[in-house]
Amino acid sequence: MDLRHSFKENAYIVQLKPEALPTIKWDFPDEIKKLDLTVAHYFIIQEILGIPEKIQNRSPCIEYERNFTDCVSKVIREKAQMAIITNEISIEDVKRVSSCGCTMPKKSTLFYPKVICGFRYCSL
Repeated sequence: MDLRHSFKENAYIVQLKPEALPTIKWDFPDEIKKLDLTVAHYFIIQEILGIPEKIQNRSPCIEYERNFTDCVSKVIREKAQMAIITNEISIEDVKRVSSCGCTMPKKSTLFYPKVICGFRYCSL
């Protein structure tokens, strides 16, 4: 099936039914499973598109775009076959996930301004 023709002119709102949450087979606490990004990665990218969780962050089939307009434009210009738009992560989400001792999923915490921290190695 050619996804460009299926998704280019259409938009769908997808919402997880509460009873579907326990069917996520990933070994994460519920605080992470409830995030839109996790739902998109599990149900859409893994279960429907068939891209396993362990390769999603490095798959050449997936591109992450922070800008909504750029994301949709890529689909319209046929530079991408489809776009998955998720809700923003709230500070409450971050607090909930960190309080259970976990870290946020990759690509979910694009906060600005970034906190300046860490070390950089330079050889002299």
